[in-house]
Amino acid sequence: MNSQKENDKVRQVINDYFNGSKTGNTDLIKKSFHSGCKLKHIKEDKTIYEADLNHFLNYLSENQGIPILTTQILKLDVCKNAANAKCSLYLKDYYYIDYLNLLKIDGEWKIVDKIYVRQDNY
Repeated sequence: MNSQKENDKVRQVINDYFNGSKTGNTDLIKKSFHSGCKLKHIKEDKTIYEADLNHFLNYLSENQGIPILTTQILKLDVCKNAANAKCSLYLKDYYYIDYLNLLKIDGEWKIVDKIYVRQDNY
């Protein structure tokens, strides 16, 4: 079982991801994500979409962030140097559910994998 201090560190990384996404602050995203992270979801045609971190950074930069209204960490599980979080990011007409996998690398928590789904009409 991990300490509350470790849980708080993981929450801070996730909150940096939320804030960087909202504002387009790519430095916060770079701080939160491992450089080899992949972002994946199932497209409407049922194929897997996969993007690397640079693609996400470019998107945020070009669009000056995502118009997120509210965010929440719905579930967090931390075990030694690994963590998993289920998060929601609400926008005007839809929301995302993100599943984030994190590892503690060289003493710092990093998001190493993100899968997500978009839900309409919440």
